[in-house]
Amino acid sequence: EFDAWLSARFRFGSYSVERKVLHAATDASEQQAAALTVDDISYRHDGGSVPHSKRRYVAWLLRRSGTTWRITHAILDFGKASPP
Repeated sequence: EFDAWLSARFRFGSYSVERKVLHAATDASEQQAAALTVDDISYRHDGGSVPHSKRRYVAWLLRRSGTTWRITHAILDFGKASPP
């Protein structure tokens, strides 16, 4: 889903998303989970030569729905604020 959304949004460039899971845990019933990831995102416009990139930490809350995990909340840019 995310790749399709990005492809439609960024038709005039290329993007890359690298995600690393730093920690993940479930509750005792294994119906809810929390995770912390670090995302390295970059985008290069077809007409340009300079890539735009960002590293961010993301906190995720998830809920199990049958055999699938559904994201209920995501806190983007979680952690220490970057200088202006």
